[in-house]
Amino acid sequence: MGAPIPPAERQTNLIIALLNARRGLTRDQIRTQVMGYDSASSEVAFDRLFERDKEDLRRLGVPIETVPDLIWEDAFYYRIDPDAYAMPPMEFSPAERVALAVAADLLRQAGWALGANHAMVKLLATGERPDLTPSTLPAADAVPPALPEAPLDVLLDAIIARQAVSFTYRTAGTGRTAKREVYPWTVQARGRAWYLAGHDTARGAPRVFRLSRMLGQVRPTGRPGAFDLPDAAAIRSAMDHIAPASDPVKATLRLAPGRAHNLRRRGQPISPADIELETTDMAGLASEIAGHGSSVQVLDPPELRQAVIAHLTSAATNHAADAVPPLTEAPHHSLQERPAGAQPAAPTPLTSSEPTASIQTGSPDTTAPAHPTNPAHPTNPARPGAPTQPGEQPQTPTQAQPTRPGWREPTAARLPRILALVAYLKAAGPATVAELAEHFAVPPAQIVADIDTLWMTGWQAGGAEQLIDFTGDVDGDFTAGIVVLTEDQGLGMPLRLSPQEVTGLVAALRAVIDAGGDQGGAAEGALTKLLDAMGAHVPDDALRLKLATDKTPPLAEQLRDGIVQGRVVELQYVDAADVRSVRQVDPLRLFTDGIHWFLASWDRQRQAARTFRADRIVAAKLLDIPAGKHQVAVDGTAFSGAGQPVVLRFAPAGRWLAEDLPVTWQTEELDDGGLIRTVPVASEAWLRAMVLGNAPLVEVLAPPGIRQAIADAARAALAQY
Repeated sequence: MGAPIPPAERQTNLIIALLNARRGLTRDQIRTQVMGYDSASSEVAFDRLFERDKEDLRRLGVPIETVPDLIWEDAFYYRIDPDAYAMPPMEFSPAERVALAVAADLLRQAGWALGANHAMVKLLATGERPDLTPSTLPAADAVPPALPEAPLDVLLDAIIARQAVSFTYRTAGTGRTAKREVYPWTVQARGRAWYLAGHDTARGAPRVFRLSRMLGQVRPTGRPGAFDLPDAAAIRSAMDHIAPASDPVKATLRLAPGRAHNLRRRGQPISPADIELETTDMAGLASEIAGHGSSVQVLDPPELRQAVIAHLTSAATNHAADAVPPLTEAPHHSLQERPAGAQPAAPTPLTSSEPTASIQTGSPDTTAPAHPTNPAHPTNPARPGAPTQPGEQPQTPTQAQPTRPGWREPTAARLPRILALVAYLKAAGPATVAELAEHFAVPPAQIVADIDTLWMTGWQAGGAEQLIDFTGDVDGDFTAGIVVLTEDQGLGMPLRLSPQEVTGLVAALRAVIDAGGDQGGAAEGALTKLLDAMGAHVPDDALRLKLATDKTPPLAEQLRDGIVQGRVVELQYVDAADVRSVRQVDPLRLFTDGIHWFLASWDRQRQAARTFRADRIVAAKLLDIPAGKHQVAVDGTAFSGAGQPVVLRFAPAGRWLAEDLPVTWQTEELDDGGLIRTVPVASEAWLRAMVLGNAPLVEVLAPPGIRQAIADAARAALAQY
């Protein structure tokens, strides 16, 4: 029995063997002819090792087939059809490759980093690396909310296979849990959350489930092909139940002088103090108006007036001094007191009308700083690599971790690159280690390690080892030399994109197009070519990222021009406290979180990265001043994770508000289905608006000063009614 070899080497050996064995290999032949399985101590150990490798490779998209023997009824072979393995011919222009890279980055931001990385590495095997310089990037990006990767993998598998899934689900209104079995139809982002639409087998009707309320594992159940997908109209109808639109309603509002700038901009003035505003979301408008406190008074219609009064009355009552015994102080949490190495929960955007600001309470600046990033990936703001300490550089998703003692790159990240490396050298010809490192965005030492692994891979056909081979400079030291592939053992074909990877790229490209980020039509071209080559394997709308309520943000043209032309933009901006200011910024990126648009920029006065909510930008003027170059990344939110701890209690029906909080330091489940959460809040203006606009679903328990301030604001607003 030989010494164990690394999983990436063993799995590469298995791929080579199954690609080259014309008829296929039996389990016994795999154990004796494929290097790496001879280390198994028993038949049981071999079976466990082989089954795990098969599952890993199939998830990567390697089409391992099971072929029955024509003579022996109980015998069968394993093989890989080279035609099913190989990527179909696809010729992308440089701009289309950039669009594909942006789409993959969008998937990473949504939390599906592994699938996005696999897709991009496979595409890198087919041609040149996209030119991700600022001049080639779209001026507007769509940023979806964070999505747990494992549920997406399982759900996409089940949608493609048309197989039921089961999971435990917590309802929003009561907080109770129950087991559900669903025929999954589609996974879609709406607003700042992800949802599964499908047929609930127990209820016999379509239902929509928020993924953040799925507890534990999502498991496939039953047989594949158990149901047929409905048409697109049925899926849209199911998803529309999330936020059904009402008939348009006209509201008459009285605004305090110099206040409520955003309502003023959206409405039509009918007098110096009054505006008329049309809405199809009465509840949302009532929440927004209540959040403005005494700055806004509803004159008409009566039902809107009563809804606002109800919010304010609940806030005043719940925060009265004798309502409940408030906590005397918030739990002792701070960013400095967090244990070394601990990270806050992955940030996701807030549900309120104002994102948490990244400033300490009382500061006039209510915008959020972006983070430093690796300049090699200017388009990459992926959450998995966001820095957790000042000065720490985030890790780009496609880049291998720096080697350090005891650390080993996961096989799931390394194996796709090893396969792509062979295919790229087969197509592109000899290359230096430095060129390969730049192409695959890994350190040169990692390329050398990959070549060392590949040099040992192959299989034992007819008793003789048949291995991948290279030539290079003297003694095979490739550090500064040319890498020449001389024997590929069948791996010279780029590995085909899996149905899940195609589904993700298609959804992300559509999202960029829908959000108005496809200025030159490159995303449309890449989408067409991808569907032409792979579309038969992709259920329509299996994954859809609906990213914005509006296709373009206010003042989009001026902001995009500033980004593309590299010019300073002068903004007139209204912050969370409804204070207007003038800012000169170097614009970096325009993005949406699904509800609002944001401008990531470098504030020239404050000499720091800042994120501005686009609908709070009153005016934008391009200046004849060249913008500077800054190494910053945007994580898709306007939240930094800094601020004082505030304790919030959520009613059972208000759990959805808690689910959308970007960072939670502590959570306590309540017997009635509600919960208490401690969160960092840096802007009292945002907190006050959120609580006033969503009472009685949420109240502040601590600190007492903020609790009292909310009660005072609610009473002052009620006084005008």
